[in-house]
Amino acid sequence: KPESYKKSAKMGVSHLCPSDQEVLQKSEVLDAMVLQMKEALKQGVKEVPLELKLLSSSWEFDLQAIRVPAFIWHGTEDTLSPITSAKDLASKIPTAQTFYQEGLGHFLDEDPEVWKQILQILST
Repeated sequence: KPESYKKSAKMGVSHLCPSDQEVLQKSEVLDAMVLQMKEALKQGVKEVPLELKLLSSSWEFDLQAIRVPAFIWHGTEDTLSPITSAKDLASKIPTAQTFYQEGLGHFLDEDPEVWKQILQILST
């Protein structure tokens, strides 16, 4: 029920920061979210608990062994994935370069300025 999903996503925003609330009012964003959810759940929902388990367990490699450039963008106001997690991750990767986006939240990738920054960094 895509329309119910979009309505719920649009209305259930009180726990989100202002920038995320604004993003979820855009119909093109909601349409994209529907497509993403359809793709993610195409083979069923049984993998959803596995993903949550993977997200909450330690990784099977040493983050300190990473030697290639690692770039981390994160919104400072993200209430879905708090910035403390991103900072902890960055502290474990010796090559991490962080780009904390003031005033943005979980949907910082909807900001064209963030994409300009990403593309500029990756093209150098």
